[in-house]
Amino acid sequence: MCSSDLPVTLRLFRQPGTRIAAVSTLAPVQLLALRAAAAGVQVRVLTSRPRQWQPLLARGADAMAVPLGSELPPPSGPSLVVDDRPEDARRLGETVAWRCRIDVRTPATGGDLRTLTGADLLLVGGLVPDLALAATSGMGVSVPHLAQLTTPAQGTIGVLRRGALDYVTLDPTSEELGLLSQVG
Repeated sequence: MCSSDLPVTLRLFRQPGTRIAAVSTLAPVQLLALRAAAAGVQVRVLTSRPRQWQPLLARGADAMAVPLGSELPPPSGPSLVVDDRPEDARRLGETVAWRCRIDVRTPATGGDLRTLTGADLLLVGGLVPDLALAATSGMGVSVPHLAQLTTPAQGTIGVLRRGALDYVTLDPTSEELGLLSQVG
């Protein structure tokens, strides 16, 4: 991912674990999962729509979709868990050391979104103005123009961290683009 032609680095794997909420956007989560799986990271996707994930997870030796409600074993090293239940209103999932957990959501109200601002970062795209305002204020960011969060350019998302917002363009390789088009 890059912002204004400069790469944006996301620290996914760290001692306390990392929680990410992907709000109204799936492509960056799929790209992160694809890259993590290709790098040999343990990837688990909790989903009721495995067809959206199988071609991407096939790239990793230790990557798979798991049925909803399954118990996840403690990671033996860095691991990525994607909870792909976008319509389910719920609290953010818990994480453990060296695990990055990404919760995919499609909030309908500012109240739904407020449950997500406890995440370490939000990946957002195509939000209605009220939700864009709730996301930025919940992460302590003042943005004079929310247009890039409400009507982003193709392949662009907002990355919100406490007190910071970057607009990034997804930059998949041609091979990654081919895999992503199979699920898109």
